[in-house]
Amino acid sequence: MLTPAVNRGVTVTPDMVLRCQRLVDNRFTGHTSYSAGENLTQDVPPKLHVFLYTLIGTKAKVDYLIWYEKPDSNRPPPDPKNPCSAG
Repeated sequence: MLTPAVNRGVTVTPDMVLRCQRLVDNRFTGHTSYSAGENLTQDVPPKLHVFLYTLIGTKAKVDYLIWYEKPDSNRPPPDPKNPCSAG
């Protein structure tokens, strides 16, 4: 599970929203050689649970940008079952 690093002096409150973006490096990753997915945990604030499957003999390079944001009524929270889909 992944948790964003927080700057010194910043307090993470229970209502914070976790945002994420999946970054796939296509130089090292074939389009059909892997399957990746994410979901948010029930923790308060949530953490990001990532799973990655590759075919035998293949490789994938996948990075994640993750951060907490204050809630914003103009930007709804991500779907907990597919949080990185909107990037």
